[in-house]
Formats: sequence, C-alpha cells, structure tokens
Amino acid sequence: MSDFVFLHVSFAEPPQYDAKTFEAVLNVVVSDWLRYCTNCYIVWTDKSTEELLETNLGIPGMEDTYIVVCEFAEPFGVLPSWCWEWYVQDRGAGAIKLKHSIAKLESEKRPASLK
Repeated sequence: MSDFVFLHVSFAEPPQYDAKTFEAVLNVVVSDWLRYCTNCYIVWTDKSTEELLETNLGIPGMEDTYIVVCEFAEPFGVLPSWCWEWYVQDRGAGAIKLKHSIAKLESEKRPASLK
C-alpha cells in the first residue's frame, strides 16, 4: 500500500456536473474528503495524482473539463476554521501540525470579501 497524502482537486464545472455523482465516486476511491467550494476538494488518499485524475475524468460529465489534481503538502491560505480542523485531525498517524495558527487565519486580516 502506498503512503497516504492530501491531494487538492479543482476543476471548471462542466454543464453536466453532478456533485452527488462526483462525491459518490470519491467515497469509493479516497479515505476522506472535504469540499470547501462547489469545485474544490481536499482528499486524503493513497492514490497518486495521476490515478485520481484518471478516476475523476471517468466520472460522467467530467470528460471535457479542465481539472487539476496536486499535492496539498504544506497548505497555507484562508479557509474557514472547520476546514483546517478537518485537515489536522488524526487519521491514524497522529494529528498534523500546521505551520500557522487557525486563529490567525480567522483574524481581521482576511480579505473583505471573505469576512
């Protein structure tokens, strides 16, 4: 078995996109996932970026869209605190330590559009 990693999946939503179908496939091929936007997912998986890309392109409605799958190794950014809490939880190898504080990310320094 390969090592587990976090991957980020994002795509341009094709007209035929159905989140329930996409997420049903995720439930089978990854161990855990989080959707923080309609077209953005963070997944915990033992699949490679290539394997996950091929799987995603095989989902009905996803064949003709732009899609990116990349490692989510040292994330930094502005997300709701519940996303960071999901990310750091112990999945069997100990909790993940962030290089930054969740509280700092929820501070007044966030862009006005996200307040």
